[in-house]
Amino acid sequence: VELLGRRRGLRLNSSEEDAGDRPYLTAIPASTDAEREIGEWLGYLVDVGGHLRSRDALSYYAELGWVADDAADALARRLAGFDAPSRDRPFTPADHRISLVSIVRIASCASDFP
Repeated sequence: VELLGRRRGLRLNSSEEDAGDRPYLTAIPASTDAEREIGEWLGYLVDVGGHLRSRDALSYYAELGWVADDAADALARRLAGFDAPSRDRPFTPADHRISLVSIVRIASCASDFP
């Protein structure tokens, strides 16, 4: 619903209750598993949408509450380390779903530690 509303130019106002436990990713976990997940995800974003669209997507995910602002900034700083994209197309809803799954996987790396 959020993605469709954004795509149609609508601004969705959700209450604190609707937000649940957002942002899902509050900080970048310090683990090799997290680094691997981050590398795969950011590599995918850049390969599909290019550096600029990937940076915009990270800002969008922060706006949605999927990623905290500081975490989005830290991720955006890593984008330059990836090669130029092979496709460079706009992201689709399916790409955003892949991002949400990736964000949750990265966040789960933080909960793997005692």
